[in-house]
Amino acid sequence: MKELIIARHAKSSWKNTEISDIERPLNKRGYVDANSMGKCLNSCSANPDSIITSPAVRAFSTATIYARYLNFNFENFKVDEILYAGSFHHLVKMVQNLDTKINVVMIFGHNPTFTDLANYFIFDKIDNIPTSGIVSIHFDVTNWSEVGEKSGVLNYFHYPNK
Repeated sequence: MKELIIARHAKSSWKNTEISDIERPLNKRGYVDANSMGKCLNSCSANPDSIITSPAVRAFSTATIYARYLNFNFENFKVDEILYAGSFHHLVKMVQNLDTKINVVMIFGHNPTFTDLANYFIFDKIDNIPTSGIVSIHFDVTNWSEVGEKSGVLNYFHYPNK
């Protein structure tokens, strides 16, 4: 059994128009929502073997907040450019190429790619993963290379104010 947890970054600030998109930080609501969803993940008993995040400040910050709530071992915390600049197809390949030793992976990134990714793997239709949204998908496989279109089952979909 493999589990993919797709986490969209928390709400970011548009206050400073001088900084690039990748440098945009979380805003106040983003911090509140990220902490709330970190608690939610803890209560769901999420236990990722690996966390992989986009290098964007808003995604990296969200991943760090969630990881702390999960008492995550930061040795298995990675940053991957593909989660920022990659296409939906690049993300599918990234998941399919994960190390077999990883049973539960949590990825942090952006829409619309993350909603497309979730919908590719499950039969259920998700209209939009909102900021701070978390989608858990189970796959009845032993190797990540076996995951494909509609091969997963939605375990949970949580987001602030749900």
